[in-house]
Amino acid sequence: MASQATTKYYKTTGEEDFYPDANKPYKIGTEDIPYEAQTPHLFGVVDINVAKDVATRGALKRMVGTKDMVEKVTSKKVKYSAVVECTHDISEMLNEMKTFQNNVAILKDDVRTLQHKNENLENDIRTLQHKNKNLENDIRTLQHKNKNLENDIRTLQHKNKNLENTVSDLQDKMEEAEELHEVDIEYLEDKTMSLQAIVIRLMNGFLEDDRDFLQYTDLVQDILKNESKENILSKYFTSKANADKIAKAFSMNVKHLPNITATTQEYKEGVFDCLKKKVDKLKDFMNI
Repeated sequence: MASQATTKYYKTTGEEDFYPDANKPYKIGTEDIPYEAQTPHLFGVVDINVAKDVATRGALKRMVGTKDMVEKVTSKKVKYSAVVECTHDISEMLNEMKTFQNNVAILKDDVRTLQHKNENLENDIRTLQHKNKNLENDIRTLQHKNKNLENDIRTLQHKNKNLENTVSDLQDKMEEAEELHEVDIEYLEDKTMSLQAIVIRLMNGFLEDDRDFLQYTDLVQDILKNESKENILSKYFTSKANADKIAKAFSMNVKHLPNITATTQEYKEGVFDCLKKKVDKLKDFMNI
């Protein structure tokens, strides 16, 4: 084996054919590398440990793939520096590719992040548009309410003015009432006696019961006060018999009353109409 041969040194410039020569040490990079001849003129074995610097030993290891020997150097022209430079370039390119791939991945993440942010911004814009629309509606609603409040204020001002006028009128009437504070009691008594006189005159002295007289006095008073016919009928003419009793009490002529075949309602209304005519005539006569 070549490893048993004596260590020899060969040198090449890289431009001349490589022929082993014991007098010409083989040079890689800046170092003279010991070369041991295995097959003359073609192949040789280099002891890697002879290289002084780590870079050279590493380069030799990468070239031959073994730990301590360079085997079968097939090229006649060896340019170690070019091999190392190419190796470094490839390594740098691989690193750059990895860096580029990492940057691309980062950019993709950034793009996705920006897309999400853009979607969120679009949602925020739509939300703000809806809020703005709601605010516009609220403003219009408040404007309508304000308009209504202004109208209410004007209405209240008019009502207040009317109340002031009413108060003024009441004050005037109070002043008039104070001037007429002395009430003519005799006049009222005369009026009361006049009402009783009317009832007595209408009844022509016919009195079955004092209670009937009091009831009929109220009846005549309601007629004088122009109470409605419906109220008087429902209050005093509760039945046909009751209406017939009133007719007899006030001495009504039978020929002025409804026919015997009339309904109860027709009979009550006929008695009332007859009594009202008698009261109106006597009222005009007595100037009440």
